[in-house]
Amino acid sequence: MPPGNSQKRVELIQRMTEFGVDEADIEETFTHYGQGATAPICVMLLHRPSGLSVKCQATRNQEQNRLLARQLLVDKIERSQTSYGKGPRFKYTNLVLAFILIAVALILLTLFGKFFSEYE
Repeated sequence: MPPGNSQKRVELIQRMTEFGVDEADIEETFTHYGQGATAPICVMLLHRPSGLSVKCQATRNQEQNRLLARQLLVDKIERSQTSYGKGPRFKYTNLVLAFILIAVALILLTLFGKFFSEYE
């Protein structure tokens, strides 16, 4: 985690804890970007458990980019965790349930149809 005790850093730590992101699970690398770059300012993070990665070179300050990259990573993890179960997967689940209910209804109609035909 980048040094400092700013409010943004405290909020980031709380969000990381909320979504189960441990600092030990993050692989951090630095690269030089741009012509004549003397210090590596681009930060790349890989969250090993999820396989999600981000790259940040928003500022010319490595420490700010480290903080921003972690914020981006937590945002990405949050989206991946909260989007599960929504969208097309949810629609297909309802479709499968509808087919199962129709099949059960047809089976019941067939069984009860045979049952009532014996008493005619």
